[in-house]
Amino acid sequence: MRRLLITFVLLAATLAVMPQRSAYAYDVQVHREPPQVPNLGVAPKPLRFVAVIPTKYPHATKLAKFVKYLPQSQWLAALQQEYPPAPGSPPNKPQVTVMMVDDMKEPFHHQIPDFYYQDYVYDASTAAAAPNYQTIYVLFLRCQDGGGMDTAGCNSHHPPMVSNRVHNGHDESSLYTEGDTFAAVLEPGDFPTHTQQASHEIAEAYTDTDGLAQWELQTATPNHPWKDQPPWLKQQGTVELADIAGDTRWYETDGGRTYRFTRVFANSRAQAGLDDPYVPVSPYPVFGVSSPLGDQPHDWFKFTLPSAIDVPMTAWAAADSVGTFNVKAKLLASGGDDPNFCTSLPRSVWTVSNSVTFHFRVNPPASVHPGTSSWCTFRFESFQTNGPADADEGYFWGVGLHLSVPESTPT
Repeated sequence: MRRLLITFVLLAATLAVMPQRSAYAYDVQVHREPPQVPNLGVAPKPLRFVAVIPTKYPHATKLAKFVKYLPQSQWLAALQQEYPPAPGSPPNKPQVTVMMVDDMKEPFHHQIPDFYYQDYVYDASTAAAAPNYQTIYVLFLRCQDGGGMDTAGCNSHHPPMVSNRVHNGHDESSLYTEGDTFAAVLEPGDFPTHTQQASHEIAEAYTDTDGLAQWELQTATPNHPWKDQPPWLKQQGTVELADIAGDTRWYETDGGRTYRFTRVFANSRAQAGLDDPYVPVSPYPVFGVSSPLGDQPHDWFKFTLPSAIDVPMTAWAAADSVGTFNVKAKLLASGGDDPNFCTSLPRSVWTVSNSVTFHFRVNPPASVHPGTSSWCTFRFESFQTNGPADADEGYFWGVGLHLSVPESTPT
């Protein structure tokens, strides 16, 4: 009896120090990663920043401090670590110049060409060309409906400089070299919106500018993008690294000021199969949806009427704490003989959680013509309505549909 009691006590002591399992083990649903984005150009250059800010621009002084903060930011270090200026080279801390201006035109009610701003900065600058660096001119402009910077309207973008432009008899290559570009912020909003838009355009100016690095997905057949690219393209036929990161957010604080950035898609993290394929890495668990691999090359789904247009989607979350989240399907781009074939959806919003599967369906067109071909891409946006205030707003997944109508199909 005593030996039995001693054995029981030893067993109880052993169990007390063993790690205890939770009531159930949480397994992240297996899911796919966004596609790898190739570099169609060369290596980027080390950076240099010039901020061009109208004195009447909202929060002009705070925006100047934001640009000055960029060289020491975790955001820029993470971007350059993922996409270094040269293989194996460390991130550089860019020189920053701030130009506060009060006589530069702004596109309130009419379009102003890119070259006006290039010429303006050339006339106002006292700097010299820096061919070993890429100079990004962070340009803030107030823009209203009917106005715009060149043909981009009031959309923030990053147009390159024309390095051999002659202005008033002066060759502007004395200032601009290949790869120099604007990161133009034009969309209205508050201070966090402006810093986020600036970071988005800076990231893409650094990673996708003619003559330098060009990390992007770009179709050579815009009328038939399923032939050469995955279905993540915008209507223009391209998508860039910050675009793929969607509604991600990153916050940093300096001197009592908080700056909001856009995170950037990281090829290396996606290739490694990590749940969070963006940099800097979020402190919060990420979530989203993904589809099976498409039955066509480049991950598209092909449908031939009268077959149903149906794609199964699976939700996943990196931690149990995510709980439920919402998914909304939005038409991203379309084309072909009947670009409107994707406009009728029986359902476009779902509430899901980890491992939940749902079906995305499109109502077939009422009538079709034999021998026609149409396509569309959808953006599945995953988001929470009660998540942390400083977390990502959401994530997206791309799905492409290719509708082919046989010659024998009646009209």
